[in-house]
Amino acid sequence: MFVRIVDGWTTTGDSELNGVLETTSNSATFLPVKNSYYVTVPVPMQKKGKRVFSDDVENFEFLEEYDGETITLQSKAMKDAKKAQAQKTAIAEAVGEACDETSYELAYRNSETEEEALERIEQSFDILRDIAWSVCEGDVSSMIISGPAGIGKSHLVNAVAKEYYRFLCTNGMFLTGDHTATNPFGSEERTYRVIKGTITPIALYQELFQYRDKGQVLVFDDCDTLFYDDVSLNILKAALDTDHKRTISWMAESRILEEEGVPRQFDFCGSVIFISNLDFDRVRSVRIKPHLDALKSRSLYYDLEIGTVEDKIRRIKSLVSTGLFEKNRLELNDEMKQEIVDFLNVYMHDLDEVSIRTALKIGGLARRNPNAWKKSAVYSLMRREAKFRFLLEEKKANKGAEA
Repeated sequence: MFVRIVDGWTTTGDSELNGVLETTSNSATFLPVKNSYYVTVPVPMQKKGKRVFSDDVENFEFLEEYDGETITLQSKAMKDAKKAQAQKTAIAEAVGEACDETSYELAYRNSETEEEALERIEQSFDILRDIAWSVCEGDVSSMIISGPAGIGKSHLVNAVAKEYYRFLCTNGMFLTGDHTATNPFGSEERTYRVIKGTITPIALYQELFQYRDKGQVLVFDDCDTLFYDDVSLNILKAALDTDHKRTISWMAESRILEEEGVPRQFDFCGSVIFISNLDFDRVRSVRIKPHLDALKSRSLYYDLEIGTVEDKIRRIKSLVSTGLFEKNRLELNDEMKQEIVDFLNVYMHDLDEVSIRTALKIGGLARRNPNAWKKSAVYSLMRREAKFRFLLEEKKANKGAEA
């Protein structure tokens, strides 16, 4: 049996012909050059015309049927890269001509310089800050913030909420006896609250009641499980509506509400900010899609549009320049900070996660060991195969230096 390799694939064994590996067992091992990691391909002997393995085998696919002698494989990564490049070329040629909605985004991204991309991202967060402040003040009753994890959505909203609390303290609705301005709600905790993770429908109803007055803010951070509960969704729809005064009801029997003195119905005049990693526009689940659309129609929906790893790196770069490490008690010199940004830029596709948290983890490693932090970052933050590729490249470089 012979295996013919095409489009970026090569064999790990010796072969009489370039790109061809003769196998005598039931398996063959390949090394995709582009991704630099090993993949074992099962090649059981089967009848002529039968497929040799299932279509869901990772990282490669059939180009031709097994004819009893030859299997032709293509790297999926190579195929996707070719498809993306063809799309980019087509979009670039279409700039200035009629484009569909998706093409406009690609055309714009392909046309912008690095400086323009950085400005776009910074402007996106500046707008988010302004809208979040409007929600806190009650000019906007609610908003939904969508964007990938680890880009600073929660941090920005928390910073705005704290700033709003300080504003209320210095511009309070009334003064104490010593003429010191105070927050009308008495404390930071009574002004706003951030709820993370899972929350039950009855707890959601109670929280909305506790923060029902104008000027009070509830922030739901990564509480996406609410989208899969019909009762919670109905409560959210009422709370996130555009009206200044929204009536929320709980008409089912509840001993908890009776014990806590929470009425079965109340007028909600507070503000709600919902932070989610879900892209509402791309959700296709027939179960929750109609509910997400209903929430979007009632609330101000803001998508940060940072969907590429390159944009995430730009966001991190911007934050580093404005004191990301210093704000997290990581004192690093400018040269070290630049090295960290360069490391992220070079290995962005090899890291388990590209996020602000990743940058802070690397910053901690760099502060602990300024001379050897890169290897620590490789071992702890990179994908397994990327780690070994890094080590292999380092080994080759060391041998070259010795020679």
